[in-house]
Amino acid sequence: MCVNRSWIAANFQFKRNRRGGLNLLYHGYMYTAERRYNSTINWVCSRNSSLTLRCPARCITAGQSNIKLSQRCHNHSPIS
Repeated sequence: MCVNRSWIAANFQFKRNRRGGLNLLYHGYMYTAERRYNSTINWVCSRNSSLTLRCPARCITAGQSNIKLSQRCHNHSPIS
């Protein structure tokens, strides 16, 4: 899933987190917003902050339906 580096139209969801911000849910993986730009948002896997796991996966969203995945793959299974 992390091989595609071009923009794809996909279904993903935004979920509210405990602090009132948004998280991204895509194919069972949760992402946290890292940086916001004019038309895109850079996301990092929510398991990146875990000291024992440190998942390197990232993605970028543009609007409500376009996503670009990085070459860095998840090192864990999706959340259930």
